[in-house]
Amino acid sequence: MSWLSETFDKLPDNSDEEMLQCFTRAYILRLIGGILMPDKSSQNVFLMYLPLLADLRQTRYYSWGSAVLAYLYRELCMATDYSQNQISGCLTLLQLWAWDRFPQLRPERPPMPDPHTDLYPLLPPLGFRWTYAREWLRPRHDTLRKYRLLLDQMTMDEVFILLIYLFTHMLLVT
Repeated sequence: MSWLSETFDKLPDNSDEEMLQCFTRAYILRLIGGILMPDKSSQNVFLMYLPLLADLRQTRYYSWGSAVLAYLYRELCMATDYSQNQISGCLTLLQLWAWDRFPQLRPERPPMPDPHTDLYPLLPPLGFRWTYAREWLRPRHDTLRKYRLLLDQMTMDEVFILLIYLFTHMLLVT
């Protein structure tokens, strides 16, 4: 990832179409390896994605969202092994999902910006609603205990609805 960042940092002014495509492939690889499907260190990107970028006109037809979600599911399954101490995958997606599904875990929902100045006035992405969420700069020492207590206080109906959602969603993906 650092080599990609250093080598393809700035597109030269006099670049041709081939150079533009190389920089585009490098940018997409950085997105894949840094945000969408990173390894546990976020320092490497698997080169198995490079052939998928050979023809940039074809990449729009790939189901990237399904691949990201499948990779995250796989990493979540692997994280259930007690010997694992790290997790990988698109954890931003996991965090947004948790904030939407677990009201006890989410920060105070920020007010939506003025729709006339909104970047996505017609149909904003679901994650956009958390754009102005307050950040916790320092985690409290009792955060884990607090989250466990909040999860323990969920009603059976809330747990049942969550399980049905997870089950049906996993059936749709597989």
